[in-house]
Amino acid sequence: MGLADAGKITIQEGEQEVSTHRVQILDPATGTGTFLYAVIEQIHAAFAGNQGLWSGYVREHLLPRLYGFELLMAPYTVAHLKLGLLYGKPATTSPATNGCGCT
Repeated sequence: MGLADAGKITIQEGEQEVSTHRVQILDPATGTGTFLYAVIEQIHAAFAGNQGLWSGYVREHLLPRLYGFELLMAPYTVAHLKLGLLYGKPATTSPATNGCGCT
């Protein structure tokens, strides 16, 4: 088990069984996204030598369990851009910012 763990567990929600990732990553005060950025870089380092698996892992196992919340618009914007640049894409099209919300 670790940050890159893609294992899932089944939990009971009312009458329904739901499958979810065992390891969830939450940054409740995202600020400029430095923590989320470092987590993604550390997980990416675990894929050294297996770069072909990375994009599928991000889509299927990383983004669904990566959450960040920020109240202020300026730091949220920086986090949005920083996480977008991590993938070399504009922040408006990057899947890396899906779990980062401004509330």
